[in-house]
Amino acid sequence: MLTCIKCKKELPEGAVYCLYCGKKQVSAAKRKRHAKRPAGTGSIVKLKGAREKAYCARLPAQYQDGKAVRVIVGCYATYAEAEQALQEANKLPPLTGNYTLEDVFELFKKGNYFAALSPSGQDSHEKAWKYLDAWKNTKAVSLTAEPFQAAVDAMKDKGLSRETMAKVRNLASLLCKECMRLRLIEVNFGQLIQLPRQSQENCVRSFTLPELSRIWDRAESGDQDAMAVLVLCYTGMRPGELMGVKIERHIRQKEAWTYIQTGSKTEAGRNRIIPVPAVILPFLDALKGGRDIGPLIATATGQHWRVENWRKRRFYPLMESLKIEDVVPYTCRHTYADLQKRRGIEGEIMMEIMGHADYSTTVEKYHTTTSEDLDRICMAVNGIERPRVTG
Repeated sequence: MLTCIKCKKELPEGAVYCLYCGKKQVSAAKRKRHAKRPAGTGSIVKLKGAREKAYCARLPAQYQDGKAVRVIVGCYATYAEAEQALQEANKLPPLTGNYTLEDVFELFKKGNYFAALSPSGQDSHEKAWKYLDAWKNTKAVSLTAEPFQAAVDAMKDKGLSRETMAKVRNLASLLCKECMRLRLIEVNFGQLIQLPRQSQENCVRSFTLPELSRIWDRAESGDQDAMAVLVLCYTGMRPGELMGVKIERHIRQKEAWTYIQTGSKTEAGRNRIIPVPAVILPFLDALKGGRDIGPLIATATGQHWRVENWRKRRFYPLMESLKIEDVVPYTCRHTYADLQKRRGIEGEIMMEIMGHADYSTTVEKYHTTTSEDLDRICMAVNGIERPRVTG
């Protein structure tokens, strides 16, 4: 039997109203009110009317120039969803509505993405920011694609490279994503920036087979600079990744694979497995020589490793002596991709070896390199051979 919540008299099971005092009976669960939220954490208000998302979560009011500024986090279907959203929003700094583009950039630098970048990657974003500095006081809530496009257009007028403009567009896109995280804008305006078309004469090319053959001839004569270039061409490593590489030998089923574990720049590129074709293993062993490769190929005196040293003192003089023109160090990486493409290597394997992050989400976020994977990617490149040019 039920008892009336007012007069305490017994009522029939399921009674909605008390038969004696007329009081409407409400269950304890329905009468229970939500616990009062701690002061300074915002509020949740149930909006009037029939709404699909009736619970409005709001951050606590902040005062700017004597006026109260309240940021609405959003509206949600249940109180629990609104409370969770409010808890997450309270981790954000107050008064996000007053953030400038410079404030957003400073927040971006404190985030996990920026912290996970290599020093060179962080420096690249710092340099790209200098081209957006003229718009640093722009309110983030009023952002459009216009200031970003104006920055890129100004770079074009100054004759800067398309690659540099692409770095500014990338930073603009990342800053817009940060603004979207702060619920200041809803569109990634950085993705709307239009860059000038890439001219064919400015594209990084690959070594031709005759050029590659000349490098082989020089390497086989004992030239360590040519050996270093071939190691880059046949592993896909960036020049900076040759420093302090860790060479491992993986032996399974009477087959010995040689691979390098190194990497840089992005999360996908760090500590990746780079198989070494047997055809260039003698060059890699000769360069290693029991010491770090970096100082050995950077300068003759074993000075501190700098990519600039290797490029100016080793790479370009070698290319000049071989009469190979219009190439840059990244030509080696392009050559690797070109060689593997000719051999029909799967794109997914290529991206895994080269450390690119633009393959499928499943591979990027959840795939781990097992022993079977190691055999697969090593076998994919082990059959590559030295090019032979006749005539």
